[in-house]
Amino acid sequence: MCKQDEESIGHLFLHCSVAQDAWQALTGFCNDATSCRQSSGNPKQLLQNWPSRPGVTVQAKMWALLPYAVLWAVVPWAK
Repeated sequence: MCKQDEESIGHLFLHCSVAQDAWQALTGFCNDATSCRQSSGNPKQLLQNWPSRPGVTVQAKMWALLPYAVLWAVVPWAK
């Protein structure tokens, strides 16, 4: 995808420059999301460690679904 590093699953979905652009576009500069993504070695770890938001508001529910949306958005580039 970016041709800068080994194309492992962790790199393609979390650390590649193309994936990072998608993450930043959808999570902005939220420190929780950035540190979670950077400390995760693969998508499964990211989903397990994704920071939650309190409450049952629409925003909290959207936040919980956000990592799935980003991973789904990166899939076409990872092929």
